[in-house]
Amino acid sequence: MSYIKLTNGAPTAYTIGELRRDNPQVSFPRNVPSDTLAEYAVHPLTVTPEPEVDTDTQMLERNGFIYNDSEQRWETAWLVRPKNTDELESDRAAIRQQVADRRYQAETSGTIINGMPIDTGRDSQALITGAAVSAMLDPGYTVHWKTGDGFVELTAEQIIGVATAVRSHVQACFDREAELLTALDGGTLTPEMLQEGWPNESVPEPA
Repeated sequence: MSYIKLTNGAPTAYTIGELRRDNPQVSFPRNVPSDTLAEYAVHPLTVTPEPEVDTDTQMLERNGFIYNDSEQRWETAWLVRPKNTDELESDRAAIRQQVADRRYQAETSGTIINGMPIDTGRDSQALITGAAVSAMLDPGYTVHWKTGDGFVELTAEQIIGVATAVRSHVQACFDREAELLTALDGGTLTPEMLQEGWPNESVPEPA
């Protein structure tokens, strides 16, 4: 049970524990009767449920307590107000960061190319690009490449194929991020969309 106390006519949240503390000379029963509470300007409080709001454009705040004449009871009061431009932009900035974080997770989580697990972290992307440059300069170039399953020997053609597939994986992640940001600006983004549409872990070997 929740309570309020009237002090100079103004209601504030109050508890039975505070009533006992503030009146140490009084021996209150375990369940203090309503008429006794009223003698100390303490009244039961009805905690009303939060009203539904459009969270994209509105803010919900507790607004103290109000006396409901028709119900003859004290209730929690709620204030619904429109978000201002700064608040809306702050919310959008937070969502944009969530989208970017999800893209980075998908981008760097790795991929499978012709059965080989390939690291797609930023350092690995740089190493693959460097190997691809060497392969383009020297068609006879080969390399022992470390995958998630151990070392494999790749020819120049295979190295270029791996680099192409990794680049496609990375670009698909950025393309999905751009789609989600477009949906955010259009007001159609949903939480489910944040987990959908990212590139598959396994991709076919490039031709």
